[in-house]
Amino acid sequence: TIDWREGSTAQVITERILGKELNGAIVLMHPKEATLEALPGLISAIEEKGIKIVPLNELLAYS
Repeated sequence: TIDWREGSTAQVITERILGKELNGAIVLMHPKEATLEALPGLISAIEEKGIKIVPLNELLAYS
């Protein structure tokens, strides 16, 4: 997400994530204000695509 970079807004973070293939993706996020702002919309948009959000250990169990 590069959410740690100066100038990364909630919109930039959202566009960066939703502009990629997400099925099986690992999305690394940092504890930043813009990331927190982006999360509710990201979660909704990802779930609307029919993608289940799971913890990393659960994703790796499928490998």
